[in-house]
Amino acid sequence: MMHKSNRPHSSTASFWDTVTSVPTTSNEAAVELQIVMPLLFALGFGIDDIAAKVPVALKEGTKRGRPFEADFVAYSAALHDRDTSLLVVEAKAPGESLDEARKQGESYALALRAPGLLVTDGVHLQVWQLQPTLENTLVFESPLSVIKDKRGELEQLIGKQALIAHSASLLHKKLAPSPDFWAYESAEMRRAQGSSTAISRVLLAESGERVHSANLLPNYPQGAVITAPSGYGKSTLATVLLREGIEQRWHASELPLPVDVPLVDLHESNDSLIDFVHARIAAHLPQLTVSAIQDIARRQGLLLICDGYDRTEQAGRPFLEAQLRQIGRDYPKSRLFVFSRGSVAPHLPLPRLKLQSLDPAERRSMATAMAGVDFPLSLMPRLLVDLCEIPLVLGRVIAFWLANRRFPNRLDELFEYWVQQFTVDPSLPPTQIVLRRKILTVLARELGIRSLTPSEALDLTLANGAGHQIFDALVECGALVMSTTSVELVHEGLADHLRARTLAALPHDELYSALAAIDVDEESLMPVLLIALLEDPDSRAHIWKRLREMSLPRYIDAIRFSGIEDDLYSRYSHEVVEQRLAEEMADSIESLVDAFFPSISSEIKGSLANRPDPVPGICLVTKISLEPDACLVYSLQPSSANTIRIERPSSDMTRHYISLAADQIGAHSGRYLGAIAVRNGLNEVVQHRRFRGGILLANERTIGRLRFLHEAYQFPTDPAEPLNMLLDRLQEIKHMREAGGAFGSSAPSFTIMSMIEDVELLLASGFDRLDWWWLQYGMLTDMTANSRNIERYLQEHYRRMTALYFEIVIASFERVSKQFSLFQVAPVRWDLVVTPSSYSDLPTEYWRWLPVANETDAGTDVTFYDSEPLEHIREEEHDSLLELELRRLGRSANHYSISGSRSIPDPGSRDWRGQLTGETSAMRAAVRFIEDDVKFLFRDLPARIPSLWC
Repeated sequence: MMHKSNRPHSSTASFWDTVTSVPTTSNEAAVELQIVMPLLFALGFGIDDIAAKVPVALKEGTKRGRPFEADFVAYSAALHDRDTSLLVVEAKAPGESLDEARKQGESYALALRAPGLLVTDGVHLQVWQLQPTLENTLVFESPLSVIKDKRGELEQLIGKQALIAHSASLLHKKLAPSPDFWAYESAEMRRAQGSSTAISRVLLAESGERVHSANLLPNYPQGAVITAPSGYGKSTLATVLLREGIEQRWHASELPLPVDVPLVDLHESNDSLIDFVHARIAAHLPQLTVSAIQDIARRQGLLLICDGYDRTEQAGRPFLEAQLRQIGRDYPKSRLFVFSRGSVAPHLPLPRLKLQSLDPAERRSMATAMAGVDFPLSLMPRLLVDLCEIPLVLGRVIAFWLANRRFPNRLDELFEYWVQQFTVDPSLPPTQIVLRRKILTVLARELGIRSLTPSEALDLTLANGAGHQIFDALVECGALVMSTTSVELVHEGLADHLRARTLAALPHDELYSALAAIDVDEESLMPVLLIALLEDPDSRAHIWKRLREMSLPRYIDAIRFSGIEDDLYSRYSHEVVEQRLAEEMADSIESLVDAFFPSISSEIKGSLANRPDPVPGICLVTKISLEPDACLVYSLQPSSANTIRIERPSSDMTRHYISLAADQIGAHSGRYLGAIAVRNGLNEVVQHRRFRGGILLANERTIGRLRFLHEAYQFPTDPAEPLNMLLDRLQEIKHMREAGGAFGSSAPSFTIMSMIEDVELLLASGFDRLDWWWLQYGMLTDMTANSRNIERYLQEHYRRMTALYFEIVIASFERVSKQFSLFQVAPVRWDLVVTPSSYSDLPTEYWRWLPVANETDAGTDVTFYDSEPLEHIREEEHDSLLELELRRLGRSANHYSISGSRSIPDPGSRDWRGQLTGETSAMRAAVRFIEDDVKFLFRDLPARIPSLWC
């Protein structure tokens, strides 16, 4: 077997003879590749001694976004920490400032306690010696073109051995591990190098206490039995503990000696545990005897990391358990961490901890660690994010993204990979593999109808031609989770996958009757999986019809994961694509609009048909042109009913064009195109405020439109005017087809008839005048001079904004209100701090909010400061408090910003860009929330955006 060497690359022997400056047109990456890495090898550093893009925690500033990173750090050993850091390297492109690089590098070197700093732009090179209490010293400077002549001087300054010798004289450095076990511990650290990117995990104690994995070694002096299902990261955590144990011993040699004990290997070796430990260490320290190991175990103890108990043969487990008990009894200073699936874990006198699935923060951290870059988890479809609570699935998704730079568009491939972890094992005979999958499928199918007790599940196993050994194996490998009263598959999505594959394999006549008989709940993944597996149009149509009864996110999931990118236009004739596209696009529009937005379906159809008024239906007019490139052209026209016409839209219609090849549009892409159209139409409804509400909306919308008419058309406006007089004046100009929009992109367009309808609603509800509510607090200049008026104005603004938002959601978006964030987290209490502004006439408000138990606790607190409130800037603390309160109150997670700063809401008729809208501050604020909610509804559509043009 070949082993990775930590010696410098042999090719670097010629570095000193060939080194020269890089071309002045080079970038920073070229400097790193051509100069920095070869130079570090030439200075005696091995590949394991060097780390690139090392995160650095700096106490100064509040930098957000991309973290602070040192370009390279060279260490004295495989352990990379502040004790073993030797040299920080900052590389710049030719021509960039070395002084800036030096300042940046000094801050990194001080934070990492590195005694040396090298900066280079590929043309010049400087070496600085760090002085913790004095001014840093420039000890070497030279053009790279003559560096060969100064090799000796450079090696004496920053060669690996020279820096180790220098660091030995520094009180704050400890470079080497305990010399007795240097060879063994260094080899183990190199083997565990991959775990250096692992993240801290959460475990649950039997008491219900949450335990962070970073606290396992300090808080569990005897060790613990750690359980989790397959794919949860037990082996990774075991390696992390081994690495942490070695790192801690390198700082305190009296601590227990860490040893990795794979229990499968121990069982197969037929050795005692002490003999096995001796063999592991003696491979690196041949002089070590078994007696010496026993002496170490007695004097300071062994830290035994025992992974894979559940993978050992059942017959050998009693003997293994006895050995583990004996170690704890004979060597009380030793510590045992044993990893296993819960169903077969050993019964040892140790605390028992259950490794939890990944929470959102852990998913983000693990994704970034796996990808090696800031991973765009926020761009991942919601359903994938949910499934990625399982580390095994997250790893598969990250690997797919790294290979393809996109997320998977088929769930069945992910689930099939997961199933194979339970069923496919090279050591098993083929019959065992087949039977495992068969029984899993049988149990999944039955569990879709009723719950199963353990005895019922075993009877099903035996009745389908498998022995009890298969049932035992599925429980032991973690595919089945068994309690005293029930048996379930480890994940309901896995069960849905097996059921969907069974249905998709049925003959057509059996399939249709089976589809009609299935009963799925709103959270089931089976319809989503079936859409990707079925080819038959009638069967697919039936599933799409069932999806209308589920949630909008599930419908979007079915579009997102239907595998449409594999179904390209070139596989079919253009006539087939033309018909299927038209049918599926029209049905998608009708399904989404009528099923999920019934209250405003006419308004959405009006927007789709480019009309300012509601329409009862739309006609999809579409055609595919073949020359020179296949292109879909379509138009949506107002109609008395939803219809299709396969013909080229005429020139007087608003037409949209899509390149089928460039946009990878296939015969099953109509659903996607329909969803894009509905999303755009819904955005237009919100943009022009054509949604429905009640008296609050009628009041705010009418005032905004009146102010717009006054400034844009000199329409007289009087806040004290009775509504009946206003109605008469509006009747006189109702011939005016449409107003707004043309005076700026921010101005909603509207018809006078829609204003008349709002005024009539107010009159019918008993109101005789519009409520220009902010005028009672004075003009803007008066308001800002009186803190009490600002406070009252802000409290009324937030009250009206919240009430208006709820009114719109209930009247227009009730079917999808579960996806509207403020609607789900409310009631809330706003916390505002108002300070003078240095850039605006309006004061600045720093805002944040927390959920409260009931409406009586809701409201707005306003405090006045003379300067920036620091407590409102500490976002991490408030984030944690918000999560805690949402969890305590049992409310949905929030996807809004939870804090920030801005000028206080302007009661004027122009938006923040100075464009005329006429809208009140409450209307603008409520609509911002609605816009975010609507955007969130469709966020999981594929990122591929068709190249639409009109």
